Amino acid sequence: MEARGFSHHDMVSPIRFGTATPRGRPSATIAVRFLPGVVLNGRRIGERDRVVHLVPAPAGTVPPDRLQAFCGQSFAPGQAEIVGVGRGMPCVVCLAAAPPADA
Repeated sequence: MEARGFSHHDMVSPIRFGTATPRGRPSATIAVRFLPGVVLNGRRIGERDRVVHLVPAPAGTVPPDRLQAFCGQSFAPGQAEIVGVGRGMPCVVCLAAAPPADA
């Protein structure tokens, strides 16, 4: 899977990203990381900062203002790219905080 930027257009397809389960939990998780060159808190993101975060896939067709990773890191449109499974260094906090795949 080719990495690509996150935009509001990406968030409008409930088929691609899933819908909420009856208990309100997301039915899918996506992996994202900051795009190269993003400025955050007055500092340009470096390669060390580009760890792969796990984000609950938004439900419905209304795009969110931000994506929120399980570790608490948030991403605005144009700041993140979606990455394929097994690509990049994972965020350890996201791995520990994300629900199990069969939950």
